[in-house]
Amino acid sequence: SLMIILSLFNKSQAEVRKFKSQVAGLQSKTSVIADYTKARDDINAFLKAVPPPLQEDQIIGFVTDQADKNKVKILTFSPAKIEDKEMLSMTTLQFSLEAEEYKDMVRFIADIEYSKNLLQIKMCTAQAQTGAEGKAGKRESPLISFRIEVASVLAKL
Repeated sequence: SLMIILSLFNKSQAEVRKFKSQVAGLQSKTSVIADYTKARDDINAFLKAVPPPLQEDQIIGFVTDQADKNKVKILTFSPAKIEDKEMLSMTTLQFSLEAEEYKDMVRFIADIEYSKNLLQIKMCTAQAQTGAEGKAGKRESPLISFRIEVASVLAKL
């Protein structure tokens, strides 16, 4: 009878070890699931905090506001070009502008790039102009002529 008890005890010990091993395996899987859930929640929170992309009319309005603020004159702008790819969508416009001083152009570009909107200046070319002096000794034409390409980007996750 002692042999039977020892045999049953050994069998139950083996089953306990087997169950402990299964529990450890399940705990590691639940840890992976918890990590995935946290990462997904973090991405969703990030995407909610990111400002929405601007549409064509909003980009034009924003750039116009920045131009007025920084003494920059908008000469022309192109219709929006929309690129829709698998991971992102991008609305792009080109602007031809003039500024009397280099610092006005730089502030204008910085205000666009560092705005809370997700705008990016994809291209910028500038050319110094030599203008004729007027009666009061002021330039009659702008000092800087420049073109920029502004893009609003939407990441698709």
